[in-house]
Amino acid sequence: FSSRRRHTRFKCDWSSDVCSSDLKIEVFEGDNVEILVKNRLSEPTTIHWHGLLVAPEQDGNPHDHILAGEERVYRFNLPMGSAGTYWYHPHPHHIASKQVFMGLAGAFVVKSKQDALSDLVEKDLMISDLRLDENAQIPNNNLTDWLNGREGEFILINGQYKPKIRLATNERIRIYNATSARYLRLKIHGANFILVGTDGGLIQKPIYKDEIFLTPASRVEVLIQSSKSGEFKLESLYYNRDKMMVQEEPKTLFLADIILENKDISIPDKLRELPRLEEPKSFKKIIMSENHSKMMQIMNSKDDNEIKAALASMFLMNSKTYDLNRTDLISEVGVVEEWVVNNNSHMDHPFHIHGTQFEVISSKLNKVVSKPEFRALRDTINVRPNEEIRLRMKQDFVGTRMFHCHILEHEDLGMMGNLEVKEYHLKH
Repeated sequence: FSSRRRHTRFKCDWSSDVCSSDLKIEVFEGDNVEILVKNRLSEPTTIHWHGLLVAPEQDGNPHDHILAGEERVYRFNLPMGSAGTYWYHPHPHHIASKQVFMGLAGAFVVKSKQDALSDLVEKDLMISDLRLDENAQIPNNNLTDWLNGREGEFILINGQYKPKIRLATNERIRIYNATSARYLRLKIHGANFILVGTDGGLIQKPIYKDEIFLTPASRVEVLIQSSKSGEFKLESLYYNRDKMMVQEEPKTLFLADIILENKDISIPDKLRELPRLEEPKSFKKIIMSENHSKMMQIMNSKDDNEIKAALASMFLMNSKTYDLNRTDLISEVGVVEEWVVNNNSHMDHPFHIHGTQFEVISSKLNKVVSKPEFRALRDTINVRPNEEIRLRMKQDFVGTRMFHCHILEHEDLGMMGNLEVKEYHLKH
């Protein structure tokens, strides 16, 4: 191994008797990483390193199962400039949502040896949710879960229900939305957030926010601003994403008590210099849609197999349901592309692509075009009904990548496509 780079080894044990993972993986840019994964489940699994810039064969694609009782080692190098807040979770087709809501997920932080905030103490707040039946067991999805994505009744932070969390105003706090489908509008009454980072690391300058919006799978880095110490309530405000077959009262959810210590801090005006955007050389168009033609069949049938077959044709990516063996789009290594993502459906869908970070260029909704509030790198972005979002990105590895809705039940039902990345060939 290179003497100039740290070599880091971890072990992950996916186990059905525990069916949870509280392992936070923390590494540095430039590290060579080896992770041994033992699959002690009774079914296949993978681990997808969500947002990380790793080669496709190391990224836990649904094509690369670890069979029950087997193990494999994931190996990858983390490039310089990749510092950010990531996470990991299973990605086997049809059963990813189940494995995640049973507890298989963890935080993955890539750190810089020196950045604008590297002298601050860090804290992680990983938000998940949990459903229990009358026997205190985790039940399977019901029909409403498959239609809208599963939301557990108990919202947990670092595995705890309504905890008391001690924080300080000079701490760098990483927040993860590790739920299958729950949208979060985080608010601390009597305090504000200072947004300093998104999925792909620090943003250019601090942004002061009254609340933080987190779509499923998104992450942020924040500081908390308050003029005084004390106890504050962390809540999630209601967000209407127009669920099917559900009539719900707008409700604010209490998440935790924050015991905040006010400490002096000086935040730099400039956190990071994002490189200038290159002009795109290729263009892609994505349409996320829903086919409701079989809704009556779903509602009236008592045959589980018939219901599942009908559901599997409901959530579509470019008018198709997912096929492991089909190539949906082709890109070339290193070529900057502009992706236009349209949501031609009635509910919000978070769009995620593997293997890269993108920058949001613009959004168009009701014929009004708007630019993002700030420049940032992301790998997951919410797309509202009838919204069009333009993203700019490039891929750095040859191989197969997925792009999909990150409501995990919709992903399982086929709202996903394959991107084949090929070597760049100069066109004459």
